[in-house]
Order: sequence, then structure tokens, then C-alpha cells
Amino acid sequence: MPAVICAEYAHILCIFPGFQAGGDGIGSSLSGGCVSNTMKLLAILLVVLAGMGLAVEAGILGPLGAQVGHYWACLCLFGIEAALAYLLMLFWGPRQPLPFLAAPAWQLTGGIWGPLYVVILTVVTPVIGITLLMTGVLAGQVGKSLLIDHYGWLGAPRRAINGRRVVALILVAVALVLIAGGK
Repeated sequence: MPAVICAEYAHILCIFPGFQAGGDGIGSSLSGGCVSNTMKLLAILLVVLAGMGLAVEAGILGPLGAQVGHYWACLCLFGIEAALAYLLMLFWGPRQPLPFLAAPAWQLTGGIWGPLYVVILTVVTPVIGITLLMTGVLAGQVGKSLLIDHYGWLGAPRRAINGRRVVALILVAVALVLIAGGK
């Protein structure tokens, strides 16, 4: 499946400088075989930018939730996200997509996590602040991601937990403790 994913999105990746398909034109984007180091660096920068966007989102949702209600704020966010996702799919999506329900049922449960995350963001941001919230989110993401990678859960390719990854998780946990203990 990873090779299919890489082939499906290769046309999008080609707009970035430094993109190189694997020798077979497909490779595996999930294991890094499909993209060059330049593309990997660009992907990391885009992820960092997306993370900054999450902090802004939290800053917006807290006050919006206080004004219109937490669930209305979440619904507003999801409506805008759905419209944008539709436009992205319309202009850049596959022309012959697989039927939505052809995916395994467990993969469709991924949609549960987004609303849960946004509701928690909306309710908790005014209580603990954006910095502590995002550090907690990061600690949870890094911890769970290490397990998912290590065991290959959810169809992810296996990437063993090593000392560097454990140190990174410890540093994030230390940051969480330091921020939570601050005033």
C-alpha cells in the first residue's frame, strides 16, 4: 500500500524543488524511499508550519468557544475544514478515487479523533493556555507515535524505538513538566 500512496501523490510532490521519485518511479514515501533529502527537509518545514497553525487554531477556538459555545465553535471549524478539503479534492484529488466505504472500517474511525481533539482544544485552551496545551499535545503525539512506529500499528511501516527517540520523548516530557510548573 505505501507504494500506491507514493505513486498517487507523486504528481503533487513534483511541484517542490528537489523531489525525486525512486528508481522504479514509485518507491515508498512512508519509509523515505520516494523523496530526496531536500524533499524530506521541505516536508519537515511544512509540518512545523502546520504545528504553528495548530497553536493559532487553539488561540482562536478558545475565545470563539467562550463566545458562541464550544460545540458551535467546533462545528464552525469543521464546516470550514470540510469545504477546504472538498476544494482540495476537487482540484488536486485523484480522478478515479476508490469508493469511500471500500476502506477498512477501522480506518474510517480516524474521523473520531479530529472532533475529539478540537473539542478538547476549545475547552482546555482558556484553562491552561496555548503553550501548555500544545506541549501536552506534543508529548502525547510523540509518545504514541513511537509505539505506532515501533510495532507497525495502523499499517505503518515498522521503525524501531532507539535511544535518540527515547531521549526526544524524555525532553518533550521535561518541557511539559517545566511549563506546567511555571507561572
